[in-house]
Amino acid sequence: MEALALTVLFSAILAALAALGFAWDRRNRGADGLERESLRPLEPDSGQCPADDRTPSPSP
Repeated sequence: MEALALTVLFSAILAALAALGFAWDRRNRGADGLERESLRPLEPDSGQCPADDRTPSPSP
């Protein structure tokens, strides 16, 4: 019976820690969140491709 009580106690503690961690993450995530922040480009896109990145067209 003591094993069951310890299992329930530790399960309740882990569930409470998970709920607290979720609440803390929701409150401190910021405007966009880390997932959106990681997908942003490092530099603003100018819309132009540098000359070095262009693939040469095949000659006939």
